[in-house]
Parts: sequence; C-alpha cells; structure tokens
Amino acid sequence: MAKERIMIVEDEAITAEDIKMTLQRAGYQVTCSATTSREAVKRAWEDFPDLIVMDIMLDADMGGITAAEVIRAKYDVPVIYVTSHVDASIIQRAKATEPCAYLTKPFNETELIINIEICLQKAKLGKKLKESEERFRRVAEQIGDGLMIIENDTLVYANNSMTEITGYTVDDLKSMQTFGLVDCDGTDRLKQFEESMRGASRGPFVEEFWIACRGGYQKFIRLSITLLRQDKKDSLFIVVSDITHHKNLEETLASKVSERTQELQIERTNLEEANIALKILVQQKNDYQVEMQERLLSNVKGLIEPLMEKLLNAGLQSTQRNIADILRANIQEIISPFTQNLTSKFCNLTPNEIMVANFVKEGKTSKQIAEAMCISIKTVEIHRGNIRKKLGLQNKKENLRSYLLQLK
Repeated sequence: MAKERIMIVEDEAITAEDIKMTLQRAGYQVTCSATTSREAVKRAWEDFPDLIVMDIMLDADMGGITAAEVIRAKYDVPVIYVTSHVDASIIQRAKATEPCAYLTKPFNETELIINIEICLQKAKLGKKLKESEERFRRVAEQIGDGLMIIENDTLVYANNSMTEITGYTVDDLKSMQTFGLVDCDGTDRLKQFEESMRGASRGPFVEEFWIACRGGYQKFIRLSITLLRQDKKDSLFIVVSDITHHKNLEETLASKVSERTQELQIERTNLEEANIALKILVQQKNDYQVEMQERLLSNVKGLIEPLMEKLLNAGLQSTQRNIADILRANIQEIISPFTQNLTSKFCNLTPNEIMVANFVKEGKTSKQIAEAMCISIKTVEIHRGNIRKKLGLQNKKENLRSYLLQLK
C-alpha cells in the first residue's frame, strides 16, 4: 500500500536531507525539498502533497508562515512547522495559520514521525468531515423543506428552501430573533418547548402555526425542532415545511362539510316536519272515516230501522214481505263487514252472485230468492253453482250457507 506523500521546505541542506532520510526510513514518499517560500508554493501546486514539513524562517521574500497561509488557502494541505526560534510573536503568527504541529529544533526522529502520523490522521478525519458536510449541504439545498441550524441563539445555517419559504435572505434571518417570524400563538407554544428543553427532553418538538413572511403575507408551516447536545454545546436542528396549501384545502373542506351538514340538517328538519304533517293527515283521514262510519250507523239505526220495523208489521203480502226482508238484509249488509270481506276476498263475484250469496246466507230457498229477485229458479241455481265454483267449493260436500256464514 502506497505511503503518504510529504514535501519538505527547508533552506538548510543538511537539515533537509536529515528529514528526508527519516521520512523515507519510515516508509513515506518525499515529493521534493524546496528551499524558498515561492518554490514551496509552486511545488505544492505541482505535486499536491499530503503534508508539508515547513521551516518558519525561510527567505525574507515571503517567509514560511506566509507560504503556509497561501498553500493552506489554495490547496488545503496540512503543515508542520519546524524552527529553532521560539519567539512569542512568531508563534502567534504561526498559530493563526492553524498548523497541525509545531516542532522546535533540534527534534528526534521519533518525535517527528509521531507528529506526522497524528497530523495525517487529523487531515484524513478533517477531509471526511468536510466531505460529510458537503454531502449534507448538497442534500439540504435539494430538499423542499426549509432547514436551519441554530447555535447559542445564533443562526449558523439556513438552506435555499428556507429563504424561498420566508422570502428573507440568510442575512435577514440571522439578524432576527430565533423565532421572530412566528405568530403570538406559536410563540407561546415555542416557549413551552424551551422550558422542556431545559430538562432532559431533546425532541423532536413538532408544531404547526402561521409565520410572517417578507411582503406582509403569511404562510402556515409545520415546524420540527430537535435539540442536539454535543461537547456541552446545544444546537437546534429545525425543519420547516410549508403546508399552506394543505391548510387552505383543509379549511375549504371543513367549510364545505359545515355547509353540507347545515343543508342536511335543514333537509332533516323539513322531512321531520313533512312526516309530522303526513301523520296528522293520515290521522285526520282515519278520524274522518270513523266519524263517517259512526254517522252511517247512527242514521241507519235511528232513521231507517224504525221505519223498516213499521213496514214489516204493516200486514204485507208474501211477495212484499220478501222484498222488505231483502231490503232489511241489504241494509244490515251495508253496515256489516260481510260485503267488504266477500268482495275483497272474492272480488270476481258479480253483483247478482253477491245478492244470491246474501240470500243464501240468510237461509232463503232458491224459490224465495227467485221471487225476490224476479228471476227463475233455474237462474238462481246457475248463480249458486257459479258461486261454489268461484269460492272453490265445486265437487265438495261443504254446505254453501255454512261457508258463507264463516266469512263474518
């Protein structure tokens, strides 16, 4: 497996050669040994080493610290400073360039190799961290939801979707309070989250409310906040989803449901009123029928029956008496359920057959029926035969009068 590539920047030839041999014995590949700061910048661009061992005190043109600054800014290559000077001002300048190590001459081989190993490992971890951050940034910029990261009440990151949702730039958002866009109701609920955050709760805390956007318009959002605690530092990871369209649809649907519910309630009330009115009409009809029946029965009993009794007792001839008996029987039939039962159950009987059936039920003989109806006895017998046939008594021994009496 190929070892890392290291560049040496040292203007003392003996020291440079000594460092080179040490690195090669440890298995590292030395790309070059530069002697000036400008050569170091040029070879860093050409060779792009994994690490640079840089002497601070180089030529006066640029110097090791300045060269390290340029290389760090352009190529992001880690640097180990080596120097025989320990001046405080030089050390402060060197620290500003964020070196991964600082060795004071003379140093032994083990010390150099250990610092190189540590620096290379830190560089690998830093590279992985930057790649991870870059992947996160790309994902965060592509998602449709707004994303913010807040540390110590300061906005440190907001993606493009967050600026599109609110209409504010990242600088605008940084100048606002943490939840400056939230309405009063939402602010109260966020205070509850802040109180819970002081305890062991880390979220996620999810709420929905209106926010004020640039231009004076409002949007309805779903806010999800997760508290991240690391190295005694609290960070808020906030995801903002614009659900204004869904909120408007929900309100429209709720309004339509309410309107339809009211319409159905009105229809129900109308149906109930119509049902009550129908029941009243049916009851009135039934009451009217009962009243008419009572009137009919009262009139027959009070007006007709007394006259019939007088007529029957007036010394009528036989034929006249038969007719009077028939008349009385018919009147009784009107006020009795017999005709209704007979005609509803056997509606295929003719009027003459019904009249013959009434006479048979009263016990009249065929001769008496013929005299009363002014027809021949043979015709009466024909009617009696048709009645038996229509009533299903043909070829049966059952008495016709007995069967008719059972219809009451």
